[in-house]
Amino acid sequence: MMGVLLWVMQLLIEEKWGVPGEMAVVAAAFASPLFITARTFGTELSTAVFLSLAALACQRKHLALGVLFVGVAALFRPAAIVFASGWVVLLIHRPWREWVACGAALLVGIFGIGLANYVRFGSFLEYGYASSIGFTLQLTGLLGLLASPGRSLILFVPWVLLMIPLLMHAIRKRDQLTLGMSLGMLVFIALHASWREWYGGWSYGPRLLMPIIPIVAVLVAPWLTRWYAWLLLLVGLFIELLTIKIYPLAVIQNALESGLSLDQTIWSLDSNMILLQLRSQLVPGNEMSIVIVVIGFLALVVIDILARLKPRSSKSR
Repeated sequence: MMGVLLWVMQLLIEEKWGVPGEMAVVAAAFASPLFITARTFGTELSTAVFLSLAALACQRKHLALGVLFVGVAALFRPAAIVFASGWVVLLIHRPWREWVACGAALLVGIFGIGLANYVRFGSFLEYGYASSIGFTLQLTGLLGLLASPGRSLILFVPWVLLMIPLLMHAIRKRDQLTLGMSLGMLVFIALHASWREWYGGWSYGPRLLMPIIPIVAVLVAPWLTRWYAWLLLLVGLFIELLTIKIYPLAVIQNALESGLSLDQTIWSLDSNMILLQLRSQLVPGNEMSIVIVVIGFLALVVIDILARLKPRSSKSR
């Protein structure tokens, strides 16, 4: 699934921006918690594949097909259906027939989710979670997903900050695809921030937000080769390379067994997941971890050089 995801990302980057997408692929695959997700069979990765296909369909002006792909993504993660909110921007100034087609596709997706629930759980409204899912307006989830030491999107995926110059560019150029995908991602984040388990249980980083990371990488692709992106990429790469030798779930289990609470691994400045993971490496016999970090850094340098040497397409948007 990771291979399919990276292939779709490459297609989308080259069609949207007309530039090679190596750095964006590296950012998504190795400088974000997708690196952890790809090592398990999680629903986040499958959701990410179909959301990326939805963006690719929209890039090719197949808006209703894009909504259908969002519906397929929602079969893996029902909350992903809210990503379709971005189509409000994409449909501006479009014929009413396309509004109807996209609305019909959305209904098909919702019906598909209900049917899948019925087949698996015997009810259209049963998702396999507790009866009280607990979506409420709250600041805790939003602050946690954006600023907590153990779950922050900005800390675990620092290059997401490149969305700032991207959005400024998109507003100037009236780039509907970028603005539409950005709106879909904002609604996606807001919904997950309002869930009672916004932190995603035992996880390394904001696990529930992983489906939108490839979209971010695609949109910021032209900015990832600029000098100020290097530090952001290296921080993200370092945080993920810490997980190669010792799996994070083993670290968090040991931490909880030693007396720490789950809240401490999320909010504490001295016992959060990144520091716990780092400390697990700094023991005798784990010198190979340093070697892995150095190799990862050198690989990033080589990939960046090759991306710069690769001839650019004359296609530009």
